Amino acid sequence: MLTLNYFRNITQDDFRILLRHLLKTDHIEQTERGGLIVGIAGEREVNNFKFYAVFQENEEYSVRCESQELGTIVKPPPVNDKIAIAGHVWVVEEVDVKRHVVYCHPVKGIVPAYFGDEPGDIHTHILERMRRLLLEGFDSNRPFWMQFTLQVSPLRLAEVMREEIGKPIDPLSLLYPNEKPIFDKYDDRLPVELTRKGFAFGVLDIEGMRQRVEQMTAALDRK
Repeated sequence: MLTLNYFRNITQDDFRILLRHLLKTDHIEQTERGGLIVGIAGEREVNNFKFYAVFQENEEYSVRCESQELGTIVKPPPVNDKIAIAGHVWVVEEVDVKRHVVYCHPVKGIVPAYFGDEPGDIHTHILERMRRLLLEGFDSNRPFWMQFTLQVSPLRLAEVMREEIGKPIDPLSLLYPNEKPIFDKYDDRLPVELTRKGFAFGVLDIEGMRQRVEQMTAALDRK
């Protein structure tokens, strides 16, 4: 299986971790002769019509404060995180996955709020076209720019950015220690370590980031 081109980046160690996890979660079972068959949990998966869909369906969660329903969201935040809905900010107390209900209580003041997880996997070619569009001088009443307030000159900023992108970067180091990047359909069925690795090496574009930084520093040099 690992000889197929689609799985060329999957190591035997990673595949072994996956199989052991699927055995532990009853998605597969091992026969007396050492073969592998679909397990009890796996049977429920493959016999559901949603199994054949390529993309994950959006599942709405009802947001409640005591007996009041505040609205619905597509992806619930972790417990103790904050969510903005119905014109207020709320702290998540509990997430009932089976019933698709999020229980929360209100928080006063203006605080950072959760608006949903996004993997940020916009293709680099799309971002390049967006940049060209902004540089083609189209007529718009809304200017777009990025402003930095620093205590150094633009040339020094360019030097620091070049120094940083010149260092070796481990994609896994860009994830938070307890981050679980669950975005694709079956990410929640995988071991967390493989989900993190797949996101770090399959979604985060280190080389593309370096190219964008080089473009930015080149623009700073011309100023």
